Amino acid sequence: MKKNKSILNISDEEFENCWEDMLQKTMRKLEERKEKQFSGGKKSRKKVKLDQYPGDREFNKILHEMGLSLDPFLIKSLFRDKIESGQIGGYKELLDVVLPEHNAFRDEDEYKTFLECYLSLWNSLTVEHTEGKRKTSAELLTLRKKCLDMLVSNIKFIRELDKMNIDPAKLPRDLMRNLMESDAMMQGILDLLERKPEEASKPGSDDFLKSLSGVESIMNQIKHDIYKKLGIQLKH
Repeated sequence: MKKNKSILNISDEEFENCWEDMLQKTMRKLEERKEKQFSGGKKSRKKVKLDQYPGDREFNKILHEMGLSLDPFLIKSLFRDKIESGQIGGYKELLDVVLPEHNAFRDEDEYKTFLECYLSLWNSLTVEHTEGKRKTSAELLTLRKKCLDMLVSNIKFIRELDKMNIDPAKLPRDLMRNLMESDAMMQGILDLLERKPEEASKPGSDDFLKSLSGVESIMNQIKHDIYKKLGIQLKH
């Protein structure tokens, strides 16, 4: 795949025009692949439409095959944060979070297939929001944003470690496990807010937000200790 122009550095109009052209070419390639795979007795992947999200299971399969550490639930939460905050072009900004800097797709077709699911999910959530099927309180937006900021911070931290090519055996297991446990906690809170959004508006939500700030301080200390164990000099 050519990387001479980042998809993050083009205008909304350029993005949409590029995408429409890309989609048509991709569909033709997927149809060709389907015919070849059918003749070989292999199961082919269903083509994706921009206005029809194929579902979490299908998207998760693609993310797993690509080796991405994010799952559809987290991407959904990131999308909803942008959509419900009124950021129309948030899907472009979030590509920088979803895809690692060093990510290399196996081929251009894989890149396009990923984008199909990515944008069809964004579009389905946008329609859901526009039709008013979900009610989002200011308290929910605040709590979700706090959890997402902490999760994204951990993702960036892990990716920084990955870029250092550190032998996994040298990583401090207890500290890394503690960091992953904080991730699981944030994911659990997001899941609760997704299933029961009214929980964010109950009395005591301010205290809950303060407790999250305390967890964030602990997470930052864990990261500091991991760097210290690895003998990495902090920049600040």
